[in-house]
Amino acid sequence: MTDAADPSTEVPTVGTAGSAEPAQAPPLARGTLVDRYVVLDVIGRGGMGVVYAAYDSQLDRKLAIKFLHTGQGDDDTFSEGKARLVREAQAMARLSHPNVVAIHDVGTHGDSVFIAMELIDGVTMSTWLSTKRTWKQCVRVLLEAGRGLAAAHAAGLIHRDFKPENILIGKDGRVTVTDFGVARDKSDVAHVRRKSKPSLPPSSDGAPSLVVPPTDASLARSITLTGSLLGTIGYMAPEQAWEEAVDARSDQFSFCATAYFALYGERPYLGNDIASYLDALADAPREPQNPGDVPRWLHQIVLKGLRQKAEDRYASMEQLLLALGKNPKASRLRAMVAVALAVLLGVGIVAVRAQRQRLYEVCDGGRSELFGAWDDTVKQRVHTAFLATRRPDAEETFRRVSDRLEEHAQSWARMHAEACVATRIQHQQPEDVLALRMGCLERERIEIKSLTALLSHADDAVLPRALEATYGLTSPRWCADVNGLRSAIGLPDNAELRAKVLAVRAQIADADSLRAAGKSREARALAERALADARATPFPAVTFEALSLVALTSEYSGDYAAAVPSYKEAAWSALRAKSDATVARAAARLAFILGDKLFKLDEAEDWWELAQGSLVRLGDNEAVESDILGARAVLLVAEGRPDESLPLHARVIQIRTKSLGLEHPQTATAINNLGYGYQILGRFDLALNEHERSYAIQLRTLGEGHPQIVIDLANLGSTNLGLGNYDKAETYLTKAVALAESHGPANFWTAWALQYLSLTETLRGNPGKGLELGTRGLAVLERVGGMELRTAPGFLVNVARAHAALGHAREALELCERALPLQERGALLPERVYEWDALRCIGDARIALGRPSEALPPLERSVKFERRVYAGDAARVRFSLARALVDAKDARDVKSDFKRAVTLAKQARAELASIAGASAEVVAIDRWLATQRP
Repeated sequence: MTDAADPSTEVPTVGTAGSAEPAQAPPLARGTLVDRYVVLDVIGRGGMGVVYAAYDSQLDRKLAIKFLHTGQGDDDTFSEGKARLVREAQAMARLSHPNVVAIHDVGTHGDSVFIAMELIDGVTMSTWLSTKRTWKQCVRVLLEAGRGLAAAHAAGLIHRDFKPENILIGKDGRVTVTDFGVARDKSDVAHVRRKSKPSLPPSSDGAPSLVVPPTDASLARSITLTGSLLGTIGYMAPEQAWEEAVDARSDQFSFCATAYFALYGERPYLGNDIASYLDALADAPREPQNPGDVPRWLHQIVLKGLRQKAEDRYASMEQLLLALGKNPKASRLRAMVAVALAVLLGVGIVAVRAQRQRLYEVCDGGRSELFGAWDDTVKQRVHTAFLATRRPDAEETFRRVSDRLEEHAQSWARMHAEACVATRIQHQQPEDVLALRMGCLERERIEIKSLTALLSHADDAVLPRALEATYGLTSPRWCADVNGLRSAIGLPDNAELRAKVLAVRAQIADADSLRAAGKSREARALAERALADARATPFPAVTFEALSLVALTSEYSGDYAAAVPSYKEAAWSALRAKSDATVARAAARLAFILGDKLFKLDEAEDWWELAQGSLVRLGDNEAVESDILGARAVLLVAEGRPDESLPLHARVIQIRTKSLGLEHPQTATAINNLGYGYQILGRFDLALNEHERSYAIQLRTLGEGHPQIVIDLANLGSTNLGLGNYDKAETYLTKAVALAESHGPANFWTAWALQYLSLTETLRGNPGKGLELGTRGLAVLERVGGMELRTAPGFLVNVARAHAALGHAREALELCERALPLQERGALLPERVYEWDALRCIGDARIALGRPSEALPPLERSVKFERRVYAGDAARVRFSLARALVDAKDARDVKSDFKRAVTLAKQARAELASIAGASAEVVAIDRWLATQRP
């Protein structure tokens, strides 16, 4: 190991052949506002971009922002750079690992693309190596970086530019991998082989770059053009340099080239351009000029990873890391010391050391605890069951489910080891805390076992929801939340009672697995059996646990009214037992259902207050906090205060990103809820951005055929409808309806998508088709018991609009008069008109029926409402009122009414003239104005 790097540290990064050096725009001034981020200082520059430290004003945190350089008059250069940036973001957004830099956000500023990422307070490995380091220190850093690289491989990604500059070492010692700008999906790694060795000009190395893309599409496309190459000379594998097929073993070569440089201060293969580097690769790695004290066994590991043929290297990064983590000399030394101690000091001291070693071995046995829950045998059973369904997506679904379960099992095993070590070895936590943590992990083990048992017998109904069910498993991270664990009720000491409690909890876990897998009816039946057994068990905790699940199964089946009494009993039972976490969660669900679904705002507020008070008693608990904030955000929307809900949605996103990772369906759901908050406010541009973010995450995690995707498609459709993008709205909503109907009996989301698709067709001038779709949606809603929901008035008004457009004024009036009392019941307050306006609907129908005087009262009320969602709604009310004022024959000030009517019509025309797709309405107003005489 040398104390300084030779000139080979400055190695060229190979890019598009003959491309110009990217133009470096003047740095942004401190204080510049980029979206919601405030620029602070430049912290890095490179060939592809500039990195700034910035402040996130919304989430109160510092982060880093990477900007892409624009090309010097070369659109291809800029497009390629942008593609690299997007590729990097896609790669990193798919990872949630402590040894990979986290992605937070993406956007544009002027002509530039930027990405917000985790700010690492530290240095690159290259800088770190400028100070003398021992080979053991280097191995520690390499092991951590290698774990990040292995995580990328597990996620299906190949880095393709792993090198010291792309390893960050924080001041806290944490090691992270960054700069995935040339990462490739494992499914798309083939290149055309070079026919000759080209001579390409070197280009400068890139700074860490980053960005969150809408889909995986660009990650699957190659951005390497004919005659071009991406990577870094000195670190890319032979197959990559020759543009042959690359895979995870190519990254292994780059990792070992990095290890060689870290250990010896020089690269194993020299070359200042691609031609000389290819020549060097034809031979074995050169012998280090200064081998220092690097042990031979370590040198041999590095050499194996540098072998020319990929098949001669380690089979995987995991195997390489396993070899790297073993020190044969240290193992022999420990054995020799043990023998010497036994001889010199007697067996007493040796016994102590042996006991300590046994403790470590005990703490390292967490994975074995999962035998029968998730192991190779269980994995094979699940695979067989999935294939037996003969669904075309069975193999891909199994791969996703298996990867997710393996990741969850590893997390569980790590938490098991951490809890054991903290008590038995480090003596940092008392035995009672260890018992709480192990009890929590045991419950989660039962969850895993229950789910995998269900998946081992998966059928056509289970398979589409299998992946979502694995994401629904409780995160082992919460088993480190001592405050929450102390609030919960553990297991009884009595062995017989303990066995009964465990049996009931196993039933609860089985029922919850059925619920998560989409078998609501079977889940409800089993949950009720578990509740009966729990009531017969003198242990209150399992009773309110079973009650909560009975309520949840009712909620998931759409029977919100039935869920309320079970949640109430669960909350009161938990309150008597002083289980604040359960009280908070049950009360938060009650607040959500009562406010968002059943119109009972005052009662919902009371339950939310109880939830909030329980959280205060509980103390710091982000999982419970996110549930409560989510319920509060929904209540604010129902109360007509959606603007106040936005920061709460943002906080929920922050919590879930921290605890679950950005690439998690529950995080995507929180992002979707933020988008809906913007949508309610009529801020469709911002809503579209959030809905696209949510949709992209759900596609990557769950796949395009998953039923959860229906919600994202429906929201994308309704948002584009609000923007006047009728073609895009129709595309998304048609997909939503087809996907919803492909998953069995129609449900609320089928009706929701049909409603917006109906409105789209009506607004496009196809009221016949709009009526057919709207009638189908209304029938579905009535069939699933949805007429008690807050959204029911919209379905009625929507069908009425189609009737009115077809000249069916009487049918339209009947539907609108049904809708008005529902709309005014409380969830959408009378002075707040959102998507659906029953008052204008009634007024228009009465005008069409020749009753303009009766149309005036509802239209006069409606025209006063300022809060609207869809562009042009206020204008349409004005024109309706104008027609009613002119046509009314009662004793009124005719002259004054006429003047007001013309003014209203002109205001309506001016507003509609600025809206895409409203030209027919503008023509109708012009014709009406032309016929008016005072």
